[in-house]
Amino acid sequence: CGPQLPGREVEAVLEAARRGEDLRAVASPEGAAAALLAYLELLPEAVFPAESHRAVLAAANTQDADARLRALVPCVDRLPGPHRAALQLVCEMARRLAALDGGESLPEVVAELAEALFPARVPGALAREFGDRMRARLHYQAVGCVAQHPQVFFDGAQPTVAQPELRPPGAPRREPPPTRGPPGG
Repeated sequence: CGPQLPGREVEAVLEAARRGEDLRAVASPEGAAAALLAYLELLPEAVFPAESHRAVLAAANTQDADARLRALVPCVDRLPGPHRAALQLVCEMARRLAALDGGESLPEVVAELAEALFPARVPGALAREFGDRMRARLHYQAVGCVAQHPQVFFDGAQPTVAQPELRPPGAPRREPPPTRGPPGG
């Protein structure tokens, strides 16, 4: 699961993130990721509490990326203050960690965090409606959307055209549909 860090190192990484400092000044990328996961493990409950889980899954299951963004906004808006603050910190740290390599690792960072933000126990009805693989995919979609558009979720900016969707690590690339030439050509 990654290196274990002493509590004061975890706190140093979190404080650097809160102040907007370069995380490399206090930890390696691996250490910063470990600090983020340790922070999530210390929270008294999941960032997305059980009562919001179904709504987030349904919003993340929206096929159109722009519609998904708009559907997730009220889910994040309804989070209790401490949960929302934790989500904002997590997304900011994910973006900072990914920025260490020019953003190339954002899919891996989001994949690592996605399950840690949701309740570990899933009620039977929800488990039947959204199977394990589907829940994992939707958790990834939800967290990726929030991480890519923090200004919409935390600063009240109006949604604009969504960025290209994050593809989970190892997912096959979607090929664009073939273009057709002019009629009669």
